[in-house]
Amino acid sequence: MTLSIDVVDIKNNMHQLSALPIEESVFVLMSQKPDALQIKNYVTLIRIDSDSVWPSVGDPNYKQILFSKQHLGTVNYNFSIVEDGTRWMLEIDPIEKLYTNSRYILFIEKGLPPEYYNLSKVVTRGNSSAVISTKRNLSNLLDDSEYKIIITGSSVLGQGTHTIRYNVLKDDVQILTNVEQDILSSNVIELNENTSLELSTKYPFIINELFVINLSASTRLQSNRVQEILTHVDADVIKTEDNISSRIQHEDILNFYKNNVFIKNPEPVTPPQNGNPVSVKYRNLNTFTLVFEKDISQYIITPSTFNLEFSELFNNYLLSNMGKYNTDNKYIVKYKIATSHSIVITVEKDTLGVVGINDKYVVQEI
Repeated sequence: MTLSIDVVDIKNNMHQLSALPIEESVFVLMSQKPDALQIKNYVTLIRIDSDSVWPSVGDPNYKQILFSKQHLGTVNYNFSIVEDGTRWMLEIDPIEKLYTNSRYILFIEKGLPPEYYNLSKVVTRGNSSAVISTKRNLSNLLDDSEYKIIITGSSVLGQGTHTIRYNVLKDDVQILTNVEQDILSSNVIELNENTSLELSTKYPFIINELFVINLSASTRLQSNRVQEILTHVDADVIKTEDNISSRIQHEDILNFYKNNVFIKNPEPVTPPQNGNPVSVKYRNLNTFTLVFEKDISQYIITPSTFNLEFSELFNNYLLSNMGKYNTDNKYIVKYKIATSHSIVITVEKDTLGVVGINDKYVVQEI
């Protein structure tokens, strides 16, 4: 079956995208897992002039965006890719804070390939390694084959040279025999017109080491995707509409977490008998700061100090029915004593199975 990739949705809702907190990530839902090695080549976040007019989603006439990438520069970001049901979530996390009250464009360029390959080092004798390289073009990836790279001659290091010998097999048919190559001059082994194996020159290759590459026929992203993003003048909140509506307000979110997650349980810190009033500052979608009126440095705060509960936002059971809340989710709660009067708490979904089978969450100090 041929793999194909497309952008399904931007998970940040339109209300957030029109007033994004400057430390917030952008989440892109994709139909297939994108090739992580190609993300930085095809996904760009650009700060633009507020008066600029930009191509619509999928518009092939994107010269203005390419001009901005070359002349205005781009926003550096980290990214992660996690499975989301039958789809994949790409998180774009800017390294530096975005500017407040500014306009940005998230540009996902056509040609982005899915992760159409599986590379494994089946026989190893040392630390040698390689990665898959995909040519930047719009042609589909039609090869559906298995390649084997067998090292037939160990690395020979000379003055400015690093020579190896290898065989290449395609579907167990030998197509190259005992090729000698100086990988300091060229570390690329071409598998087909689109795909190559790039050999690391950092460590030597040892005779009989075996690399296996399985390729799946795939189609790249067929059209450009453009998402406009506006940051709010106050980066700590998500701007709400002026007219009366049923939208959840920022104050409602704070009150929910105050009454249902952190503050209703007195265990996080043991206050003196005369009390230690605390307030909550909501920093972004999963990070909060507990600010205490009095000094808490006199108390011993450990992971066992915390006793937490999780539920649907505002106890709205419809969120589960709509697939917006999963009661089976487990969470990693991380805390940091920031000052003598504050604790920063971050809540993350446990995607690695860290939380015990009979537990709902685990608390970690950072």
